Amino acid sequence: MDMRARPTCAVILTCAVIGPAGAACHGSPGTPAAPVAPVTVQVPLTAATAETAAAAVVREQLVPPWTLTASDGSGLVLARVDAKAVLEGPLAYTELHLYFRNDEDRVREGTFQITLPPRAAVSRFAMENAGEWMEGEVVAKLVARRAYDDFLHRRQDPALLEKAAGNQFTAKVFPIAAKATKHLVISYSQELPGVPYTLPLRGLPAVERVDVELAVAGGERTERLTERSWQPDRDFVAGGARAAAAVGAGSLVAAEVAIAGSAGREAPTGLTLLVDTSASRALGFAAYVASIDRLIGELRRRWGDALPLAVVAFDQDSELVFAGRAAAFGQAERQRLVERGAAGASDLGQALAWIAEAPRRTALQPRVVIVGDGVITAGAEGEGLAAAVARLSHAGVERLDVVLAGGLRDERTAAQLVRAGLPRAGAVLDLDADPVAAALAEPVAVDVPIEIAGASWVFPRVIASARPGAKVMVFARLAKPVTSIEVIVGGAHSVLPVLSGTEPLVERAVAGAELAELEAKLPGLKSSDAAAARRDIAARSIAARVLSSETSLLVLESDEDYARYGIERTALADVLVIGPRGVERRHRTGVALVPAGSARRGAMGTPRREGSGADMHAAHSPMGNDAAARRAAVEHPVATSGGAAAHPVAASGAATHPAAGSSGAAVELRAGSGDAAAPPAAASSAATYPVPGSGGAAGELRAGSGDAVADPIAGSSGAAVHPVVASGDRNARPREVPSREVPPAGEPVADRDGEGIPDSEGIPDGEGIPDSDHDGIPDDMDGCPDEPESYNGFEDGDGCPDRGRVIMTSASIEILDSVYFAPDSAAIEPASRPILDAVAATLQGNPDIARVEIQGHSDERGDARYNLELSDRRAAAVKQYLVGAGVEEHRLSAQGYGASQPLDRGHAASAWARNRRVAFLILQRADEPARAAGDAGTARPAPRKPPEPPPAVTGELAAIEHALAAHEIDAALARARDWHAREPGNVLALIGLGEALEARGAEATAARVYGSIIDLFPGRADMRRFAGERLARLPGARLLAVDTFRRAVADRPDHLTGHRLLAYALVRAGQPAEAFAAVLAGLDQPVRGGSYAGGLRVLGDDAAMIGAAYAAATPAKRAEIAAALARHHLAPATQPSTRFVLYWETDANDVDLHVRDARGGHAYFQQRTLASGGELYADVTTGYGPECFAIPGAPRAGPYQLSLEYYAQGPMGYGMGLVEIQTFDPARGFAFDDRPYVIMTDHARVDLGAYR
Repeated sequence: MDMRARPTCAVILTCAVIGPAGAACHGSPGTPAAPVAPVTVQVPLTAATAETAAAAVVREQLVPPWTLTASDGSGLVLARVDAKAVLEGPLAYTELHLYFRNDEDRVREGTFQITLPPRAAVSRFAMENAGEWMEGEVVAKLVARRAYDDFLHRRQDPALLEKAAGNQFTAKVFPIAAKATKHLVISYSQELPGVPYTLPLRGLPAVERVDVELAVAGGERTERLTERSWQPDRDFVAGGARAAAAVGAGSLVAAEVAIAGSAGREAPTGLTLLVDTSASRALGFAAYVASIDRLIGELRRRWGDALPLAVVAFDQDSELVFAGRAAAFGQAERQRLVERGAAGASDLGQALAWIAEAPRRTALQPRVVIVGDGVITAGAEGEGLAAAVARLSHAGVERLDVVLAGGLRDERTAAQLVRAGLPRAGAVLDLDADPVAAALAEPVAVDVPIEIAGASWVFPRVIASARPGAKVMVFARLAKPVTSIEVIVGGAHSVLPVLSGTEPLVERAVAGAELAELEAKLPGLKSSDAAAARRDIAARSIAARVLSSETSLLVLESDEDYARYGIERTALADVLVIGPRGVERRHRTGVALVPAGSARRGAMGTPRREGSGADMHAAHSPMGNDAAARRAAVEHPVATSGGAAAHPVAASGAATHPAAGSSGAAVELRAGSGDAAAPPAAASSAATYPVPGSGGAAGELRAGSGDAVADPIAGSSGAAVHPVVASGDRNARPREVPSREVPPAGEPVADRDGEGIPDSEGIPDGEGIPDSDHDGIPDDMDGCPDEPESYNGFEDGDGCPDRGRVIMTSASIEILDSVYFAPDSAAIEPASRPILDAVAATLQGNPDIARVEIQGHSDERGDARYNLELSDRRAAAVKQYLVGAGVEEHRLSAQGYGASQPLDRGHAASAWARNRRVAFLILQRADEPARAAGDAGTARPAPRKPPEPPPAVTGELAAIEHALAAHEIDAALARARDWHAREPGNVLALIGLGEALEARGAEATAARVYGSIIDLFPGRADMRRFAGERLARLPGARLLAVDTFRRAVADRPDHLTGHRLLAYALVRAGQPAEAFAAVLAGLDQPVRGGSYAGGLRVLGDDAAMIGAAYAAATPAKRAEIAAALARHHLAPATQPSTRFVLYWETDANDVDLHVRDARGGHAYFQQRTLASGGELYADVTTGYGPECFAIPGAPRAGPYQLSLEYYAQGPMGYGMGLVEIQTFDPARGFAFDDRPYVIMTDHARVDLGAYR
């Protein structure tokens, strides 16, 4: 969650992105939201709000520096933190290894969020999948997002890291395996002018293990922090003196320099504090209010009780909290802030306009102070915001200062605000670190020139503004390496010794400075020049491997994936890591790539690279180098004389892997005898991969010229060769150990000496090698000696838990491929035998599964009775196959379901092939009661009654909705406020509170609550759209809806729904020309192939209707409008229509619209038309919509009943969105009826009522 702490007041508390001095925020001006009169809702304080209101005790609540949050808003458990850092003069490099645990029984998609320390730049992002490192590549942002979406839709393994608000970065991470730990790595370089190295830890929940190590260059010292089962109550802060103020490598230098002090004083004669109360302040709001109170007390002590003071709270609207002498600010005013609460988007532009309006000028003082983080999530930005500050001069304001609060901050915006056209420059201060009251009287140095003797390039050359004595970073490129530099700051000369630094660290820091220089120029460029500058920034960012505002770090799977999107992959050959010698470049050459069609499968069925990441794991694995080498040996079966790992497919020689499901047999892998790593498919070679077999056999697959697929190799008790090579022995051969097999279900394994090796395997008691995880694989050959093997038919000999071809949940065995059948037959296709072998191995390796129902499914062709009989035969065929593979028959039952549960709703041959399939439901585990289900020998009820759908919403939201349905509004509101107070970042809590407020009639307060979603997720286009869908229904919030839809379109122009929502928000706001332009832009936008089925048809209808409405409002434009439509092969609409349009703001999910008329007709994905008139354009199964049912002319069969079904939740969690009922008449224009919804469970239904 984005839980930033932001204060404001005519003291405006804001946070700023810390970058080089003089940098300015850039961005196009937004449309300020219209001021909304606040509505106070009088309800009794709940337990949570009463605790918040108690001023005597303030509990410290801090924003965690990093989180991994699932799409449904629930956080994953942070189990472990490993951090290594190097400090060289004023530069530092930090490498974080974070381990998050998914305790749920399903695969999930999540958002990783990290708030970087000031002046930090991301260098590396990687994640571990199945023991292998997947490195991120810096690519252009839009390319990265499209690639990520494509792979997510294929349920593959991408990750995406990009810059969000301020100094915050977010990453989409998928998959997060069920009941598994996700290992992420993020590294960043950092500038530390005048401040100690600090690793933020406070705010984290209790962590099982925390290890931090800092190596200080020059001083040759190491500092450490080690804690176990610890909830951090302190940050890691480096002690001791810094070795030097400047560090260099080659001709590059980075240095901290001090700004000289200036005489004089600018004592405030009156202050207006703008206090940010937006939603990001919610976590720790009581402590935040207390900090405002302390600041005002400090001002009184410094400048007297009589100091004129105004306090204005702002977010997306503004409220005057206090005006008078500073001494009069007391408990009542603090309580007003508490009762206002933290909600809404952060729109500083409207706050500046609000205080400048004539009726409120009596509260406006000559000095304005903003307290917050400087992160603007709504309204004006960039030049528009600077202009709003400049206009304050007409109201008598002389100076504006910014006080930054919290970890998330946008220092560029703050630096721009304090120099935005007022008579005197203001200061950017830190609420926690600076003496704010005293600093407000300090004159600020402006436009301070910087020179470094002999440098061809210096950045910054001018410090736009700085407090006297402040230290700033300066970067330079010289003609040759130096041991000292002469620095001239504002005419003052000084000589600084230069510490010899690590080349990669200094180069990265200079590259970041060059990017900052380019980004600082963006706001002043014309649009065409700005586009070229952004392309230049992206190109430089990619070349330097430093993340910028125009790039993202994208993690895909193989080089083929990168080539598909034209992405040059260099990440694996140029990654900065912290090794024995400090910051090192890790070059990785000769990486064996995955040949098409021969890759192993990842957690979601993705190819996994053979041999990737072993060296990285050795450097950073918590197991240490020895254990990592053991894992590498498993993954790289044969070591050559050159020490490189040979690919399993190579020339001559042999190494073998045990075959899953075999009784002591081995499957052969052939490898070369040369020194170099063999190519993936060498000529005249034989490569064998594990082929699950039955009855004790294992198969060999040979690759290369002249080699056919061999007959299975029989074996029942022979020795298996394990592909383990002793570390450091170039000529070592794989050594033989006795074969081992999975014990039969329910049969105990004798192990009298307790060393983990069964007695039956012939190793004398007390002399065997330990098996710490008791998985039957000794530690010296176990890639994961502390984690037991998951026996599932996939790599059951490597000793590591894995996902394989199947995923086992508490309720089912989910297969990552379908079981296919020939048409009109129960004959299993040969391609499906491996997946059934994996199911058999899973059942054999998990004897606690007592009973499984095999469910057969057919396609839609033929009559229902025939399909039911066919699916019965298919289920029986699978049961017979599994029994033949060694699964006990009493554990299996078979049941057919006909065509009632299609996997693919299409009507083509490809859809029918997918729908002929089998699923596996766990009916009973050992020592558990059996679930009710049909048995193989039980008579089938006829007809079968479908089960009742699950509830659409559950938990707290369900309780609130039940109370509202019963018209118990006060109870619903009290419950919603209490929930939100406990979980201020929970989107569902915000929805519940907003709906309760709407029921009360407090629309302005409800708008602030929905605006909170914008503030908490400013970088998420889907969340912005969802918030806008709620806001567009509220008359006073329509301009804010336009603003957030506009930003969503700018962020994700490839999402069709954003263009449509923006266009109709503009229609509702009375701006038909802008609406027409917005919908045409959507038609011109290229979209991802295969997505948004029917979407362009929907937008075409929209353009025709909006064009007709625009022409009716502006007859002079009629010809121009018709010409614009003709270019898209459209014409203005001339007939009335009614449309039901479904949106849902979750990707890779499937929500279905159902429309029933009064004549018994039912339109949905399988029956798209109504006989009474109307058509569902398309069935969108890939996320977002729009899905449209259109009735031409006047509806003739009403009332129409509207409902939704959540067909496929997928990894994204709950579904949320809107059904928009839209009527159009060429003579009267548009009318809208919006029906928002939330749906939380698969196959649940939501009744959206009738349309008459």
